[in-house]
This record gives sequence, structure tokens and C-alpha cells, in this order.
Amino acid sequence: MIMYWYLKVLKQYADFSGRARRKEYWMFELFNFLIYLLILALAGIFYAVDAPRLGMFIIFIVYLYALGILIPNLAVAVRRLHDVGKSGWMLFIYFVPLIGVFWLLILLLSDSEPGDNEWGSNPKEVKADASTHWEKTIKIEKVEDTETTMEEGDRTPKTDKEDFRRFMPPSEREGDLG
Repeated sequence: MIMYWYLKVLKQYADFSGRARRKEYWMFELFNFLIYLLILALAGIFYAVDAPRLGMFIIFIVYLYALGILIPNLAVAVRRLHDVGKSGWMLFIYFVPLIGVFWLLILLLSDSEPGDNEWGSNPKEVKADASTHWEKTIKIEKVEDTETTMEEGDRTPKTDKEDFRRFMPPSEREGDLG
């Protein structure tokens, strides 16, 4: 599940518009932390077995990863601030001494602003009706409650009632001896 949110952010690599759920932001940050932890643990192992050049190479990999993930990290943070109703420029609050980091953390931990705001609709609220979605996606054919003929080898039930009877307990089946 974490990987889904990580890839979702990477697909929106430099998308600074729209809104990002709290879950999207924090799952992305958690996955980044795990990657950093894994790479740094690997570097520590190489240093421990007296292979400092390999350890330095792994540290270089960490810097490359950090550079590559910088833009998606900023983009998802800006979208997260949009979700709480703040401008992306609020990221600069981080540079205010003493309170800036805590203020930004509170904003990133806050729940979404309900409803629509100037950056789009709330990603937590599902507005589409499921029946409307399925009717548009697949053509629904209504099966009549009359018997139809079945060809040899066809496993399609003759009626909806016959299909439903298969799942009923034997005591509740009408006209069924099974």
C-alpha cells in the first residue's frame, strides 16, 4: 500500500497544482525514510567491513536519490498545503527561526479542508455515484425472469432465480430436492 502512494507522487513528478491527502503525503515521506534507512544501513555495513570506498559510493547514491526526489517532495508538500487551504508559498514558513518548523508540521498534519477550495475538490470525498460509474463503464444488460434455452455446454443460468438458488441453503430452496 505504501508503494502505491509513493508511485502516485512520482507520477505527479512536478505537479504543484491540486490537492494531496494527508495519507498521500505521509506515506510518501515514510517510504522515502525507509529508502534512506536502507541505503544508509548498507553504507554502514560497508564501512564496518572496512570497505570505505564502497561506503562512500553508497553515500553518493543517497545524495543522487535526494536530488532526484527533491521536486516530487516539494510538489506533494505544496499539494498537501493546498489541501488544508494554504498557499504553497507557506513552505517558506520553515525558515522562520524556532516556530517555523513546528508551524509547518502542524499544517502538514492537519485534516483536509472540507469541500472544494480554490485548488480543487477534496480528494477524500467521493462524489461519483457508483451506479453511474458502472453504467458508464460497462453496458448493463437486464436479464428477464423468463426461461431461455441453453445450448450444450453453456453454463449460463436460465434465469436470475436459478442462479440465486445455487447459493441458498437447501432448506430454503423452492422446488429443489438438493
